[in-house]
Amino acid sequence: VFTDAVTTYCGGCGHGIVGKLIAELIDEMGLQKNGIMVWPIGCSCLSDRYYHMDMMMALHGRAPAAATGIKRADPSKFVLVYQGDGDLVSEGMAEIMHAGIRGEKFSVIFINNAIYGMTGAQMAPTTLLGQTASTAPAPAGRMTDNSGYPVKMAEMMNVPVLGIVENMSWYECPSCHERHEIFGKSRVEELAARYRIPALARIPMDPEVARLCDGGQVEEVPEKWLYDIATALPALL
Repeated sequence: VFTDAVTTYCGGCGHGIVGKLIAELIDEMGLQKNGIMVWPIGCSCLSDRYYHMDMMMALHGRAPAAATGIKRADPSKFVLVYQGDGDLVSEGMAEIMHAGIRGEKFSVIFINNAIYGMTGAQMAPTTLLGQTASTAPAPAGRMTDNSGYPVKMAEMMNVPVLGIVENMSWYECPSCHERHEIFGKSRVEELAARYRIPALARIPMDPEVARLCDGGQVEEVPEKWLYDIATALPALL
């Protein structure tokens, strides 16, 4: 399913993990020859290089509209849309909502980073209250008086939120092994309590974790952070 192309994702990004899971499912379910993938504008916009499969890139936020046209033109096709929170919840809010209202028959993978990951970590519609971003700095983070409340996109689409994973939570010095929270003190437990969902894991900035995730080998991460997530999920499903 995969080509030999090297991904352009930043080290430690979760897109490589999700990309591998998608490829495994496509292979297991025999969807490669009868499937079409629709990519957004954003971090995954070059993903047409990574798969041996028919695909297209839609205009910003318009992937659900493109997928609607494809599926209606040929209902026999398996159509998969891949969108981040900026593309789906900001530019593409109307598209995904109306596709859901109409009951369109395609699948959507929604990557909720809760920030604009590609353009500088600015606050996004899904940024949680109190969560910091480059345009909502610490210690306050996002505040209701000037930014309003975050869009609860998953809940609006009746998709349960299983928990929060804090990525790039800290950095451990390879010389002194001291832990440094370079983005400020973690508030993931506070955010989890506020939204009444579990804090599943805090994943550090670790070059080895980044290398394995980027290579689609997340199962080989030696530490327990991802194991904690995997063991917690069955009870939440």
